[in-house]
Amino acid sequence: MPRKPHTVDRRQLPAALLFVSPWLLGFAVLIVYPFIASLYWSFCRYDLLSSPEWVGTENYRQLLDELLHGGRFGQALWNTAYYALVAVPLSIVLGVWLAVMLSWNIRYRALFRTVFFLPSVVPVVAASVLWLWLLDPRDGLVNYVLSWFGIAGPDWFKSPHVALWPPDWFRGTAGVGSKDALALMSAWGMGNFMLIYMAALQDVPRDLYEAAEIDGANRARRFWHITLPMLSPVIFFNLVMGLIQSVQAFTQVYIVSDGVGEPLGSLRVLSLHLFLAAFKELDMGYASAMAWSTLSAGYSASSIARAVGLIAVGLMIVPAVLAPGSRSEPIPQGRQEVVFWHFWGGRDRAVVEEIVDRFNNSQDEHYVRAVAMPGANLDLKFFLSVTGGDPPDLLNQDDPVVADWAIRDALTPLDKLATPAEISELETWLFPAARALGSFDDRLYALCNGLDIRALYYDKNVLEEFNREPPQTIEEIDELARLIAPPGHDIRRRRYGYVPDSRRLWAWGIVFGGRFYDPATGGITADSRPIVDALSWMASYSEMYGADALLAFRQGDQALTGAAFPLLQGRYAMLMDGQWRVREVEAAVEAANAAGRPAPRIGVVPLPKWKDGPADAGWVNGNFFIVPRGCKNPAGAWQFMKFWSGFGGNEAEAARACVAGGWIPASEQVVQQEVFKQYLKDHPDFATFVHLAASKNQVPWPPIPVAQFYDDQLREAAMAAMYKGEDPKAVLQRTTRRVQQRIDEVLEHED
Repeated sequence: MPRKPHTVDRRQLPAALLFVSPWLLGFAVLIVYPFIASLYWSFCRYDLLSSPEWVGTENYRQLLDELLHGGRFGQALWNTAYYALVAVPLSIVLGVWLAVMLSWNIRYRALFRTVFFLPSVVPVVAASVLWLWLLDPRDGLVNYVLSWFGIAGPDWFKSPHVALWPPDWFRGTAGVGSKDALALMSAWGMGNFMLIYMAALQDVPRDLYEAAEIDGANRARRFWHITLPMLSPVIFFNLVMGLIQSVQAFTQVYIVSDGVGEPLGSLRVLSLHLFLAAFKELDMGYASAMAWSTLSAGYSASSIARAVGLIAVGLMIVPAVLAPGSRSEPIPQGRQEVVFWHFWGGRDRAVVEEIVDRFNNSQDEHYVRAVAMPGANLDLKFFLSVTGGDPPDLLNQDDPVVADWAIRDALTPLDKLATPAEISELETWLFPAARALGSFDDRLYALCNGLDIRALYYDKNVLEEFNREPPQTIEEIDELARLIAPPGHDIRRRRYGYVPDSRRLWAWGIVFGGRFYDPATGGITADSRPIVDALSWMASYSEMYGADALLAFRQGDQALTGAAFPLLQGRYAMLMDGQWRVREVEAAVEAANAAGRPAPRIGVVPLPKWKDGPADAGWVNGNFFIVPRGCKNPAGAWQFMKFWSGFGGNEAEAARACVAGGWIPASEQVVQQEVFKQYLKDHPDFATFVHLAASKNQVPWPPIPVAQFYDDQLREAAMAAMYKGEDPKAVLQRTTRRVQQRIDEVLEHED
């Protein structure tokens, strides 16, 4: 019979439980609760701000629909499977081969072992950036070496094609593409596998090789009949570990795909898709359903535990880890603190701090503390602060969040802060676009402090070479584009006259006379005739030059130049961009003059007109202030908002801020300040953007609660029409249905 515990054992039990209680608590909070919470969320519609709403199996039905009809989830599964099935065997084969070669008694063996192992200890971020350069299709080292042998290198990360998929061979679309390049990059870390194989080789009995050699077996037969069978347990271990690592691949994919899985979603693997769904689209229910679906489909328990757990655990630890900076600095006696969150960094951050200092020195009632919140998760941090009951007093934003947050009662409308006279004055004081940026449901929720306008930059040298004036119409752009870069599918072309950007459908749709939203009916109008015409025009460039050539060229802009203006690199003769490029162009001119080399000559004109479309038209966004619901000092926030934006007699201060930051004012009264008029004289190209700011044909995001989703869907539609050859009208009709359905779901949930 089992022995009963001694009395002394019972006395020790409380102490034992006390010692293990931290682990038990951590296990319950960080493992058990996230698992249970994510399972519940998978049956809910949950955006982190509102309470979870039970929707049954709707998220799972959406996943099944995407899987069966080629949606994003199905594409993510295919991308992950292809990457794993190529990367893991490649790493195993190369690892075994290197281990065997380096187990031979050769000179400098220790040096070779070190050289082949070192790459595995290089940080993933650094290695990914290095591979982006090595595999650049135009100027990368790999393609440069291939050119010595007369081989036209592939497009690597810039191509959505794959090399090892038989159906593509028959369609003629096969080729080394982004997933193949990612698999090749994974071989960079095979040093870990090699080390394990080398250790296993030390345990293979030497007498087996000696006996085989006596029997006449050559080196190949000894490898096949002795080495490989003896290594099979280790190979299986590395196979399992490699598959787990491939399924969990995130960092390197995020870097080489610019964080969104481009080109054409070919690098949107499961981990990246889950991350974007949870923390960019804030669809936690869908993300949780995805995690549990992949678990039931056969992922290893440890892999999914981390994947699912990371989502929910992040919600627990984000308030502590991502909380704003310390507030321990003493507040001047008699003042009320205004906690101000902003996203500015670099040189602009210094400008923000200067504005804050001027405000703090201008009065003795409030004291603004600026907290820089850089990064892509500002929305998430804001949601957590509001739901946690400790929001900032003021937030500066530039994303289309006003309607989305207002409908969820997360914002304080300005009529709760300002007097009726001030609200009435704002109606005429702001530019029409600035007023529209902050409005929802006929109420102002945000005060704009700066606009972002797009115009057409052009290379004066190139236009003079072809004896042409800056284009005023769409037809003139097309004519110039054909002159500068004659039609043809030359994938190695180094310069184009003009190439439409799939991210600019907002602007071109408005130029063509379209509106993406009908305020009278509240309906989405992405499939209206003007917008279909705009997308058809954009897609015509793919027909003219070849979709693959344009896609590789466009994808190379960011990888080649970082944040630099591609027009300065001579890649284009004309390019749409914002006013922030003016200073970059001026800096390039100064640098060229200082170095004694020819300086670039860049001009700016409004976006060309389309037939009977509106003049001075385009898409506008900007920076604006919002006051969260439940903040501690809304009155102080309102005073600082007015100071920075220029409202309420503060126009001179706003003009100084816009000059320091290179920003477009939100009001004509700020433009008329002497300091700003002098700035326009010193920077004449900037005047084009200021002129456009006053136009009624500059249209911002539609005032809908899913504007960011609308933007994502429009970009997806433009990519499909431009680079996949899909019908523009069909993809825009699909976009209209999806966005309208999402709006209806949000409104139904809020009701």
